[in-house]
Amino acid sequence: MRAFVHKGATVLSIQDNYEYITEQISNLHTITTYSLQLESKPLQFETIDKDKPYIISDGKYEMQIIFIGDKSNHTYDYLTFYFPEEKMLYQGDLLFIPEKGEMKKLSKRETSCYNVVKNHKLKVDTVLQAWPVNAYNIKWKIPFSELEQIVKSFENK
Repeated sequence: MRAFVHKGATVLSIQDNYEYITEQISNLHTITTYSLQLESKPLQFETIDKDKPYIISDGKYEMQIIFIGDKSNHTYDYLTFYFPEEKMLYQGDLLFIPEKGEMKKLSKRETSCYNVVKNHKLKVDTVLQAWPVNAYNIKWKIPFSELEQIVKSFENK
């Protein structure tokens, strides 16, 4: 991260991480030096607020970072990434839908992925999963219609 700060990049994170990030870029190395240590530069930091999409755009293409935090039922600092043009939601490890086999009721963690789409009124055709990829026979590319079908089939059970 120090090299990015030295080049003037803006660090995006939740406010709770500010102190940690500041500490990490300020720690000196005693064996070998690095560019930020040789030439100090200020930290450019922007906060991603909870439940308020942080939009990155070049005027034509857009990505939204959505901080759902503990609503993920996984971690307090959970982020998802929405690409409106592709109608795609990218998330790390909320869904564990098997490649083959019988549908099962989703856990609270899995349902939180569905809730991001519904609560933020996102137009999603596809949900991509970052982990696990090619392991455990878990889907990494999930049609949203399939996710919705699973949720609805177990709603009243």
